[in-house]
Amino acid sequence: MNMLVSGAYINYTNVHTESYAEWYWWRQNQGPGKKDQTWEYHLDTYGPDVVYDDFIQNFTASVFDPKEWVDLFADAGAQYFVQVSKHHDGYALFDLPANVSNRTSVALTPHRNLLQEIFDAADEHQPHLHKGTYYSLPEWFHPDYKEYGFSQWYVDITPLGQ
Repeated sequence: MNMLVSGAYINYTNVHTESYAEWYWWRQNQGPGKKDQTWEYHLDTYGPDVVYDDFIQNFTASVFDPKEWVDLFADAGAQYFVQVSKHHDGYALFDLPANVSNRTSVALTPHRNLLQEIFDAADEHQPHLHKGTYYSLPEWFHPDYKEYGFSQWYVDITPLGQ
């Protein structure tokens, strides 16, 4: 028996505020002269003193309505959804212990546990929806991941041009 199962994959995070792509930080750190010109775009648009984490303060989630989202998934016929809970940039949409990371939507703006909010909305309003998360263990520029093959990705996080 063939069965079509549909779902939604969501990557809602701080990179969708000022920067123009989820791989923005990675591309920005590739340096000047690359085909996509992300380094040049960043320098021309934001100047040499703005670093990737400066965008986090702009992530307010002011239009995030988890009930509206899960209702949309259900109305579209989805049986599940997968929320990116932490991408390769290390910013998590849920709380983590301070000794693990403060780069979270709880410790920083928008000071909300967005993952819990969407899971709670699903439980309350669309309980038939299965829930999942995508969690990226390796982080692009965290020195702890160098030994796992990310050494070529690690850079010192300093403003451009310094």
